[in-house]
Amino acid sequence: MKTKLLKILSLISILCLCLTLVTVPTTVSAADDELQVLFVGNSFTRDANKYIRDFADKAGVKISTGALWQGGITLKDHASEYNNYGLRYYKSGRTGEDYEGTFPLTLEKAVKMYDWDVVIFQQASFPSSDYTTFQPYLTEVSNYIKQKLPNAKQMMYETWSYEYNCPNANFASVFQKDQDKMYAAIKDAYSKAAASIGNVDIIPAGAAFQLARDNKLFDAKNGGKSLNVSDGFHANDAGMYLLGATFFSALTGKDVRAVNFQAGNLSGAEMIALKNAAYNANVNYGNIEGVKPSVTTTKKPVATTTKKPVATTKKPQSGTTAKNTQAAVNGTTAAIIGSDDATQAPTDAPVADVTTQAGEQIQGTSGAELVTEPTTAVSGNDEGKELIPDVMPIIFAIAGVALVAGAAVVVLLIIKSKKSK
Repeated sequence: MKTKLLKILSLISILCLCLTLVTVPTTVSAADDELQVLFVGNSFTRDANKYIRDFADKAGVKISTGALWQGGITLKDHASEYNNYGLRYYKSGRTGEDYEGTFPLTLEKAVKMYDWDVVIFQQASFPSSDYTTFQPYLTEVSNYIKQKLPNAKQMMYETWSYEYNCPNANFASVFQKDQDKMYAAIKDAYSKAAASIGNVDIIPAGAAFQLARDNKLFDAKNGGKSLNVSDGFHANDAGMYLLGATFFSALTGKDVRAVNFQAGNLSGAEMIALKNAAYNANVNYGNIEGVKPSVTTTKKPVATTTKKPVATTKKPQSGTTAKNTQAAVNGTTAAIIGSDDATQAPTDAPVADVTTQAGEQIQGTSGAELVTEPTTAVSGNDEGKELIPDVMPIIFAIAGVALVAGAAVVVLLIIKSKKSK
């Protein structure tokens, strides 16, 4: 009887240990023609990832993305080698919010999971309007990526200004709820940020939001549909459709206006308007070539090491300017799209390849006057929901069961050994 009990406990212990190992992410290979994109941001990054694969699938393109995020965090948080955040892996071929696993990972571990072709950095939404909040953290993270993924293309994900009626205290005190004023500050900050790490390309989500709001269909102030949920800063389904179109264009260089992807309750005219805004924003920023999967590797998993990221105190170069291909949204952009021209058919605009945008959650960090935005959930959109609490209890529970079972086996073996003497 005791022998059978020992065998049963041993099997339980082995099973629990195996389940514990299954929850630990491992490096994975990808197809040579599949673009692997790593996002480093917060909940705006989550918003950006909902529809990228849907546009890609309709266009016959393979794009898989990894979103390393947690609600409200900043580039400063990502720069710490000790912080664990959730990585959602959105595999090509899947659609919408269907993703593989949520793992508690540091940036160091996330980098090792795939041989990423592109790494996109995104600052928290309100700090995005102040360049001083980017540094020295952006440079530190960028240098680390250059060290670990020398072939990866780095990009910046420009965020957007809040909805006109956003209740955020910082929006009222700093920008007097002026969307154009806030976006001008965001645009300036991202231009400087992109220049500081080598004049990298910018995915102009903020510009796309501005252009879409210029269209009466999405001019919420005058009765149009909002691109945001009730908090006034996260993207709703229309905003996430715009983000998907923007990122697809920027990453592939393909004309998103020709991609027939339908989502949610958007009308045909609304989808055309959003795709036109995404297209024109990318053209104005010079994002017309797209990114090709790395040809210098065979998409093998990156070797895992235990070496910690090397922190750097190198300051961003002074005197550099953003790429001269970027145009002012309130100037040349208006000439391309017009106030309501986005409702016209895609063929009305010149054909070219484009770039894009994404999304996040807010946290004020640049001065005592800033009010930190809460990271509680927003109804219907999982806003600010933290990933780590969802995963860690499961991992700890499995590990606990495995340890208890293992201890029980050891105790019984000791007892049996003493009795046999």
